[in-house]
Amino acid sequence: MLHLKVQFLDDSQKIFVVDQKSSGKALFNLSCGHLNLAEKEYFGLEFCSHSGNNVWLELLKPITKQVKSKYGRSLKGWGIFLLFK
Repeated sequence: MLHLKVQFLDDSQKIFVVDQKSSGKALFNLSCGHLNLAEKEYFGLEFCSHSGNNVWLELLKPITKQVKSKYGRSLKGWGIFLLFK
């Protein structure tokens, strides 16, 4: 299981627990459900890559294939941000 911290536009944060093999869409749906968002197409999840660049989380790819810790540690508590696309 992965424990991923999502920071929302109002700077509030919530940790979501998803399966290791979950796609970005699973985390996105949990985040949108937490906020009761109806119009999801205006939002996306963004994270800071190991090279320091901000990258959109792709919904169809597994999270573990996209978000990597620069120190090779687990992704527990890794910060992901819900932003406007």
